[in-house]
Amino acid sequence: YNAKNLTYGGWKEQIGICVGDDPLHFTRLPEQPAVPVGEAGAWDSIFASDPWVVYSIKDNLWVMYYYGYNGVHAGEGIAFSRDLIHWEKAPQPIITAGEPGTIDDRHAHKPALLWYKGVLYHYYCCVQDAPGEPYNERRTLTVAASKPWN
Repeated sequence: YNAKNLTYGGWKEQIGICVGDDPLHFTRLPEQPAVPVGEAGAWDSIFASDPWVVYSIKDNLWVMYYYGYNGVHAGEGIAFSRDLIHWEKAPQPIITAGEPGTIDDRHAHKPALLWYKGVLYHYYCCVQDAPGEPYNERRTLTVAASKPWN
């Protein structure tokens, strides 16, 4: 889950873990945050949020895709675990905001993944600077794939 340290303005958002025996009752684990924000200036220094966890049979480990935000741009990150409790983040994002004028020139964030017929599809929300639009941005969904599609 996403957990923030303040209700208004200037909060940090990090990934926490709850466990439960049914879909209605959960307990927060003491090992919090599971995926903390990075150090000041890091690509994920303000948010490490919106986890999407999958199991890699090939590598025999859990893989968490998440997004990081540094106050300017958001990008997609990845972390790994053997026990679903202790996570190790990769130091660099796997998808960054795009070049000026591209559909994700402001943010590439909020992952959702699907493995289908040997291709990993990584869907994410892209945000483009769009002066004059509401909030001066345009949002849409896009996909990055592990193989080119024909």
